[in-house]
Amino acid sequence: MYSLFVVPRKALVKQQLEVFTRFSGIKALGVSSENSSSTNHQDRIQKSDFDILIGTCGAILEQIDRNSLILNHTCCVCFDEAHHAVKKGIYCELLEKVHELQKDEIQNEESRDLNSATTISNLTTRTDVITTLAKASVRIIGLSASPA
Repeated sequence: MYSLFVVPRKALVKQQLEVFTRFSGIKALGVSSENSSSTNHQDRIQKSDFDILIGTCGAILEQIDRNSLILNHTCCVCFDEAHHAVKKGIYCELLEKVHELQKDEIQNEESRDLNSATTISNLTTRTDVITTLAKASVRIIGLSASPA
């Protein structure tokens, strides 16, 4: 199991990777458009050779689409600058993928009832989104310095 730390810009990948590397014993890997295609990064991602993957949303989505990154191995997704999670934005695309995974888990367990027609894009309030996503195993955290 690993965590994802999603940031909106390449510079923040480098900054957060340095912080995790310098101040913790957590094995971190950074991925952005600069290195998402490198064989070394692909191998490390496929082997889950990290505790936390720090990356831009686009690079993380690319890894998911390539089947290098398996979302059901994820225990936590943290969105830095979560105010970027606006309808039809790239953060919402990743949230939708996490939501679909969670919806499948919930339906497979048959322990909770989640409307299969529910999607992030048609939920109307933040409370709806939070309530829906809180029903499964992957935890979602949003960080933002700007007012909501």
